[in-house]
Amino acid sequence: MPEIATWIKERIKASALQVSAIPLSECQGWSLRDGKLVHQTGGFFSIRGCRFQSSASHLNDLWLPMIDQPEVGLLGFVVRKGKNGWEWLLQAKTEPGSVGGTQVGPSVQATRSNWLRRHGGKATPMLNLFEASSSASKLVSDGEQSEQGDRFLAKYNRNAVVLVDDSLEAPEGAWQWFAAHQLLKALGEDTLINTDSRSVLWCSDWTLLLEPGQSVPFLRWQGRDGFGEALLNSSRAGEADNEDATGYRRAINALELKRQQCQVHVEDVPLDSIRGWILDDNGVHPEQAKAGASIVKTVAVHTTDREVASWCQPMLESTEEQKVILLCAIQEGVLQLAFSLSCEPGFREGVQFAPSLVSGPGHAHPGEWMEAAGCSSAVVRAATRQSDEGGRFLHSVALYQLIEVPPSWIETPVADGLWVTVAAARRMATMPGVLNNELRSVLSMLLTWL
Repeated sequence: MPEIATWIKERIKASALQVSAIPLSECQGWSLRDGKLVHQTGGFFSIRGCRFQSSASHLNDLWLPMIDQPEVGLLGFVVRKGKNGWEWLLQAKTEPGSVGGTQVGPSVQATRSNWLRRHGGKATPMLNLFEASSSASKLVSDGEQSEQGDRFLAKYNRNAVVLVDDSLEAPEGAWQWFAAHQLLKALGEDTLINTDSRSVLWCSDWTLLLEPGQSVPFLRWQGRDGFGEALLNSSRAGEADNEDATGYRRAINALELKRQQCQVHVEDVPLDSIRGWILDDNGVHPEQAKAGASIVKTVAVHTTDREVASWCQPMLESTEEQKVILLCAIQEGVLQLAFSLSCEPGFREGVQFAPSLVSGPGHAHPGEWMEAAGCSSAVVRAATRQSDEGGRFLHSVALYQLIEVPPSWIETPVADGLWVTVAAARRMATMPGVLNNELRSVLSMLLTWL
């Protein structure tokens, strides 16, 4: 068992987390106002009904309850150079919706409402390290990235990493320093590293994840053939050739064109008027079972390691396990990744890149790539079960898979699908609103090969 998993087991016991479903009428501080479920402070988030109209067939006339949380949160890792290499400050983050209750989160994982202490509880530690004026830290990566576009409306978080002096000690309680190689090992474990951490890691400077003596990501696979060397070649694509060798420019052009073609109009609908849905004291749920739909429930939460010990809130609960698949193929010794151009209602850009396949009503499902994922010669290179952001989603679990298929699939035309290298995907991670949440999470699985 990875050292981090042992630590999280201890923190799960220490948190004493209890989550219980309660009637909507008993959720103190929350009420229906103007057809929306809102908090009395006007902060945190709200649940609103939406009807979508779009040129994308999977979205047109789709009616759903959605989370409206316009404030930008902070997801930030603190890193230092220790005696034996890079060390990352991990937080044992307890959330009511996370599988197990506690998972590894970034050093700072907080909404604006939390750091403004609208909950009336304790302050968020280490916020000052992520301020531009901080003299105690050096910002090495920073950018806004989206949350799930099928359940959040225009929700974005700041993803950042800062370097600090090796004298910085971990705050008491739910924080501990771990070596980079321990963190990479933990990425392969089920429901251990939360989705927020995975997002920041993919968008970070990967050299901060390498062991002493290493300076180039994936270089340890050089001359060893197979998947590892193809991954190395993919990450270095374009170094000796022109930019088009990475697939980046072609992909960005396709993204810009799709954004012009796919428009999504969002119409506000009172929660008691969403077609096909029922609002009652149990929350918001469909009249009939809907594959992949998320229902709204209210829960009471008690724990010992959050800013406040007790609170209640609405959450979105998934009715089934989601599937997230990223196809890959090796062509002439270079690993290629199959991205989808995904039009989702919660993106302010309208379209972002997504994995090859994502289940659920807010996503398209290319038949060609469904066939590729199920072909007899497909090989699952990595698979983990991950739970979505546990502060808003109740036990929302997805099986993430990286599946290698024969290179012949690269030549198979797929509507709104294209192939890019790891080098292109890494460059896209520095840009806001290009890689969606599920794609950043599944791409993080590649980092176990670093």
